[in-house]
Amino acid sequence: MIKTLIVDDEPNIREGLKIVIEWEKLGFQVVGEAASGVEALRKIEELQPAVVITDVKMPKMSGLELAAECVKKELNISFIILSGHGEFSMAKQALNLGVNDYLLKPVDEDELTEALIKLKKDKFSSISRHHSEPIYLQAQFDQLLSSNRERELPEIKRLFKIDNQISFYYVIVDSRGNIPVDTIKGLIQKTLPSNSTISLKKHMCGSYGFMIHSTMLKDYNHSINIYLMDLISFVYKETLKEVSIYLGTKKRNLYELKDSMDEAVIASVHRYYRESGIIIDYNNIQHLDFCDEYSETQYIDDILNGVLDRDRGEVTRSINNLVNYFLDQYLSAHIIYLHLNRLLNRVLESVQKLGGDSEKIIHKADFIIKRESQIYLYSLPNKIEGLMDVVLNIINKLKNKSSLGLELKEYIDVNFRENLSLKCVADKFNVNPAYLGQVFKKETGTSFNSYFHTLRLNEASKLLLQSNIKIYEVAQSVGYMDVNYFMKKFERQFSTTPKQYRKNYNKSIKI
Repeated sequence: MIKTLIVDDEPNIREGLKIVIEWEKLGFQVVGEAASGVEALRKIEELQPAVVITDVKMPKMSGLELAAECVKKELNISFIILSGHGEFSMAKQALNLGVNDYLLKPVDEDELTEALIKLKKDKFSSISRHHSEPIYLQAQFDQLLSSNRERELPEIKRLFKIDNQISFYYVIVDSRGNIPVDTIKGLIQKTLPSNSTISLKKHMCGSYGFMIHSTMLKDYNHSINIYLMDLISFVYKETLKEVSIYLGTKKRNLYELKDSMDEAVIASVHRYYRESGIIIDYNNIQHLDFCDEYSETQYIDDILNGVLDRDRGEVTRSINNLVNYFLDQYLSAHIIYLHLNRLLNRVLESVQKLGGDSEKIIHKADFIIKRESQIYLYSLPNKIEGLMDVVLNIINKLKNKSSLGLELKEYIDVNFRENLSLKCVADKFNVNPAYLGQVFKKETGTSFNSYFHTLRLNEASKLLLQSNIKIYEVAQSVGYMDVNYFMKKFERQFSTTPKQYRKNYNKSIKI
């Protein structure tokens, strides 16, 4: 299949082009789309299309500028330009850039189909005279792995040096995104005979598949397992990174290579239950059935209770119990994610009820939210524990903040004779004064100033009744250096002067 990229700043046009053209029947595959020339350049680097169908006028970078940039970078890409009537003269300039064809908008389905057929015949048939061309080789390999029964087997056999007496395997190498594709291809090439032809097909993140046939295995006693073990060792020796291998069954017919690929993909699903650096052979896992039924488990509640109790030991034990449950039940990835999402939702609800910010939790839970394809059960306890560590830190801070008002109250009770203010106390507690005032009022039912002065005046009333010291001395004893200010405060609280308050008490004793 000829990989094709569609570039247009109008989403409806991009979607329409994908729908109206019978791409696969024509031998093309739409591998991506872009809304601008800038985005298209990134997609070209990532997807390596052989054909780009692009609009002329787009924001940031036009279609012609995109084509010029590809020429400058010496990228072997065929362009079909889509031009509005107003840009017809601009489209003519495309011929100087080697653009293969241009069509006027609105695009006619038949015209574009004819342009694709012509492009395939003129451009890609000519490449067949240069079999070392990577684009042509990749196109033929993609076609071999497609469901198209009109695959050109003689041409494919010639390209990949295949005779009628050999057998085939499809192998997926999974570096978990740690090794660049060019490095992977080079390492595979070094483990095989020098005249071997290799082409890679991208699968899930960081994994690539390739065909290997029996003549390539002559240095390994024609054993696929010996070769794959050697490949794993060689990759680690060269990169210090482990790879896993997913292997389809041996096929005698080249038409059946796609079946071997499908089996390797099925084997790759079982990576959740395996460590890295191993071979997962479809022959060994085809009898294993994932459990695809969801039922709630107590272990999630246990994790949450451990977090709320701030018991790290209980959290760790419950996480291990949860992962062991996944293993024992052999749950599918989909069901595992349902459990992980339930855990995340329960945690977020609890933190939000305590008034906490969930942003850090969501960031740490990226492996759950984005359904990270490279999640493995042997590493899952560490991932969950890392998430729970963030939650525990947040809850600890929330718990500490919830007692902040009481700590302030205790501090005032001991130091009320000092010249205290909300600002100086807030500095001591390393918090914002306004926030401290809000927390104190929420937890005590009164403001800082009200509590502070009430405490002082109550202590002053006791001194007035239990001693004969002078009123200014009473004021100074509870922290008021200005006796007039003290008398105003006292009279406001007790509705009488300090002197009269003492006098009334003495009269009541005599009676």
